[in-house]
Amino acid sequence: MNHLISFIFILLLLFTGCFHNPSSFNVTGEHYTVFTDIWEDYEANYPEFTMKAVNWKEVFYKYSPLAEEAETIEELAYQVLQPMLAEIMDAHIYLREPDGTFILTYPLDYFKNFEVNGLMENYLLPSGFTGNFDEFGYCDPDILPYIAINSWDLKDELEIICNYLEACSEKPSIIIDMRNNPGGSVYYIDQLAGCFTSSSIRGYYRRRRRGPGYDDVFHEIQYIDPNPSAYYAGNVYLLIGEFSVSATENFALFMKSLDNVVLIGDTTPGLGCAVSKIQFSDGWTVAHIEWSTRGLNYEPLEWYGIAPDIYVEATEADFAQGIDPVLEYAIDLLNSQAL
Repeated sequence: MNHLISFIFILLLLFTGCFHNPSSFNVTGEHYTVFTDIWEDYEANYPEFTMKAVNWKEVFYKYSPLAEEAETIEELAYQVLQPMLAEIMDAHIYLREPDGTFILTYPLDYFKNFEVNGLMENYLLPSGFTGNFDEFGYCDPDILPYIAINSWDLKDELEIICNYLEACSEKPSIIIDMRNNPGGSVYYIDQLAGCFTSSSIRGYYRRRRRGPGYDDVFHEIQYIDPNPSAYYAGNVYLLIGEFSVSATENFALFMKSLDNVVLIGDTTPGLGCAVSKIQFSDGWTVAHIEWSTRGLNYEPLEWYGIAPDIYVEATEADFAQGIDPVLEYAIDLLNSQAL
């Protein structure tokens, strides 16, 4: 009789899902609560578990015993939360200590397909460059129609860009260099992309969770609307590479849908999520994934990146000689259009 009761109890657990519900674990304590709260946030919101073949419930059972044993928040962060979140294999996901130190869960190595010193000395400064290549700058449009946009903090710069595009309105082609743009807020990307279209067009999808299942998602289309402050109708050569990250990849997706834009360089790294943050203990924060990016055919940006229309190899040997093959290729195209 006791065996029968035990068997019925196990069946009840299976059918009610208790084996897969963290709240069914009778474990208390501040650190364990932090662990379950963060796990549950990703369980409810992360949109790419299926694409990555991650069984997040199995991850819970793997790290739950370690969370029970954690005696300090530091031990929980470094020995439990960091390796747990690393299972998702998403470079956007991080923890942050109260002093601002980032704890990365899935760091990536980037090859930059440019070298700043040679680029500045041999190409930009002789072309009347104004500004800071690491953030924002531009060349004399009568020498080289070129803009470097390597930050998405464009509160003041967007107006300058619009004015520059107006000054280039008679130029058949311009170069936009985003090879050193590590991403940031997506707030300005549609406004900037809108400078290159005269009509509203589809850009990409935002993929969000809307239910408990990993495939319970919906896709909201993002449009490029014309920017009333500027319109450039000529050819745009957008330079990209492995350090064109996150929001820059969303911008590249926008631009790739325009007929007058050519992407040149190397494939972007494929960091396709929007991130905010959640505080979980005395100034500690963790990344919260709001949505992921999908292309117009619902293809994932995450992991795959944006391939250029024209791949141009750049090597350390080129940089040692002061050569920037990607920019030179774009300049050759620009000059051929000027004939």
